[in-house]
Amino acid sequence: VSVRGTGDQDAHLQTLGPGAFFGEMSLLAGDHRAATVRAAEDCELVVIGKPALAAVFERQPGFVQEISDIVASRQAELATRLAQLPDAAASQKEPLLTRVKRYFGMD
Repeated sequence: VSVRGTGDQDAHLQTLGPGAFFGEMSLLAGDHRAATVRAAEDCELVVIGKPALAAVFERQPGFVQEISDIVASRQAELATRLAQLPDAAASQKEPLLTRVKRYFGMD
């Protein structure tokens, strides 16, 4: 996982392993991607779209809080790493849970 730093240089943020996920902010809140993920070797990916996740949230409404907590923790960790990079991405002012609920029409 990397982000574009100063002078068009990619800054490595982290390496994902088996079972890891990415793209959660686009899926959960409709955000534009903030990082680039490249596979170092052949891998299998599972793509989960908004309709599939909406069905899960409908059957298990408490899961939206659970997944938002996990992702918020992950964002905090990445924000710490990003803060060390020049031209770091700005943090979101609105709480993640609020954005997720709005995106899935759960207000």
